[in-house]
Amino acid sequence: MDYRLKRQVIAIVSFLILGILVIVFVANWRTVKRKLPSTSSVSEAGVEDTSVTEPENPRTVLIGDNPTKWKSDDSFFDGGEIISTAEAVSNDMRTLSVNVVSVFEDLRISIYGYGKVLHTGEEFKVHLKNLDNPTEIIELTDSDKDGILYIDNLLPAEYTVALQPIGGFVVPSNSSRVLVKGRLETKKIPDIELIINEKQGILKKVEDTRTYTESEEKSDDMYEELDAIEYATYGMEVSCHDEDVDFDTLYEEGLRFVMLRAGYRGARTGKIYIDPSFVDYVSMAKRAGLEIGAYFFSQAVNEKEAVEEASALLKMCEDMYITYPMALAIDSAGGDGRADTLSADERTAICASFAETIKSEGFDTLIYGSSKWLEDKVNVSKLEKYGIWVGDLNPVPLYEKVYDFWEYSDEGFLRGYDGDARLIIDMRK
Repeated sequence: MDYRLKRQVIAIVSFLILGILVIVFVANWRTVKRKLPSTSSVSEAGVEDTSVTEPENPRTVLIGDNPTKWKSDDSFFDGGEIISTAEAVSNDMRTLSVNVVSVFEDLRISIYGYGKVLHTGEEFKVHLKNLDNPTEIIELTDSDKDGILYIDNLLPAEYTVALQPIGGFVVPSNSSRVLVKGRLETKKIPDIELIINEKQGILKKVEDTRTYTESEEKSDDMYEELDAIEYATYGMEVSCHDEDVDFDTLYEEGLRFVMLRAGYRGARTGKIYIDPSFVDYVSMAKRAGLEIGAYFFSQAVNEKEAVEEASALLKMCEDMYITYPMALAIDSAGGDGRADTLSADERTAICASFAETIKSEGFDTLIYGSSKWLEDKVNVSKLEKYGIWVGDLNPVPLYEKVYDFWEYSDEGFLRGYDGDARLIIDMRK
């Protein structure tokens, strides 16, 4: 390429580059102009103008567009929405709600606060009104401040329940309506957890007083005929009174299930308690590969309390991997228990109400008693359809009626348990 042609090419390329730069500059002129210093930012006297020009519509401008807006806007920190949210949270924390349940001619009223937690520490007052007699008002007071008010012996009817105003709280503006039931239903009570106690305290010695009533005879040769029951499954009864239980070793010894005490009703006060070892023992037995059943020691004195005991057992066993029956133990509480003097008919009705409540939730049931207790203290023929768990400490049971579980020893020796084991045979298989 000669020198003249080379110069022409260079000139053409230079003009093209210059043209491209001009086009880019013009296209971005508005952006460049915004970044140049404003001539109005300095007054004629040479003093910086610190005034801020307000946009025509300040509500549409983001805070980030004007970081010094707070200097000239007195309402900048008012934060209407934040205050509204805070007020809403405050109202929620002070708002009370009322839950009402009737089992049989009664009402249990529970007061809940923030987060649906039972609210304690206040002496709440509630007005009940029978709609068949609206001029009569029954006033209840939560004297022990536990958030629960209970009344029984009510006439079956529709009632209104109104929580009375109390300082510092927002109470429901409308009364709750509830039907007081005149017929007992053998169904799980929805708020039964309100009457389950975890702490036994100083009353434990007079509340937890179950006495194992034995058969008339007891043989030292109880193991001689057990090997003949090849189809049976062996297990053990366990409660918080049984310490240092190694469930893995029990499984190695040949046991395949345990019947764990979930709870009991106090022999004196009638309060319902959960066995303090139940939750831990369920976890350990499950890890060991054992089938798990549960029982409740009864001191119910009527059918309503039997439904309470069944409901409590069902609640205690929620999410507990219960694969074996749920049982009611009806033996003596030492002679001084609140249920020890019941007639056979009364005790039979209690057992039936318990079993029907358990069955309504789809679980198998058992009624436990010694052979003599079952023969004398209940009408056992009316209970056989629910399943019988008999305690009979003889090589061949003296109990001649139908039974499903046989507790054959209260002095069993097993590796994995330091004590006299109460051993059971499941005769159903």
